[in-house]
Amino acid sequence: MDIPVLLFSIAAAAIAWILIDVVARLQKPRRPAPSKHPAPGVPAPPERASRSRPTLEEQVAALRDAGMPLNPYVTIDDLLHSWPREEYEDGSYHCLIFMYGSEIEREPWGRHISAYAWNFDTECIEGPGSYVRIVQELARIAGATTLITNVTDNIDMSAPTATLSYNVRGVPRTLTLRIDNDWADPEAAASVMQDIEKAVDDGRRFRGADNGQSTIWFFINDETADKVNAITGNLLA
Repeated sequence: MDIPVLLFSIAAAAIAWILIDVVARLQKPRRPAPSKHPAPGVPAPPERASRSRPTLEEQVAALRDAGMPLNPYVTIDDLLHSWPREEYEDGSYHCLIFMYGSEIEREPWGRHISAYAWNFDTECIEGPGSYVRIVQELARIAGATTLITNVTDNIDMSAPTATLSYNVRGVPRTLTLRIDNDWADPEAAASVMQDIEKAVDDGRRFRGADNGQSTIWFFINDETADKVNAITGNLLA
């Protein structure tokens, strides 16, 4: 066999082996790529918690460090009794701020979440005693129950006006109230807050977090309010 024929035979054989190898590789089963969707019946892996959405425990700690602790007897379980965890951990702090103005919603009753916050629902006037409760609650969160005394109101729901009387550090004070169905008179409420701030006179004042027709009122100083606003995205006005 002459050389050209031999070289041609060798080349043909090499090409044949290459083609056989390629076909074999193409026919070999491939490992499937990882799927972003789990197979039926296989639970999806848990999502990594977002740092922009602190846990309820982290929120409580942050507000405590800012100067707004819960009452010492309040537990996380007390908070979760009122709202599920996902409501607190939506990233807004709104649910926890709302709860600051509430009471623990299980026995023993009458336990406030915070000593210096109150949820003031302005649709709260039912008759005699309604304004007395407003003044007493505002005085409570300011620690001014001994400064604001002798609180009485004279309310006739069918009349256009009513009166509210109390003493501020022993000085008598009387306000004329506008009757508007069951809505509290906002000007009268503002006057009561001003009287309490003047009576306490220690740098603290009322700061509110809007909650629709109600407001969560806090009695805190400006430094605490600024820290809370930095944490919550300016929930306090």
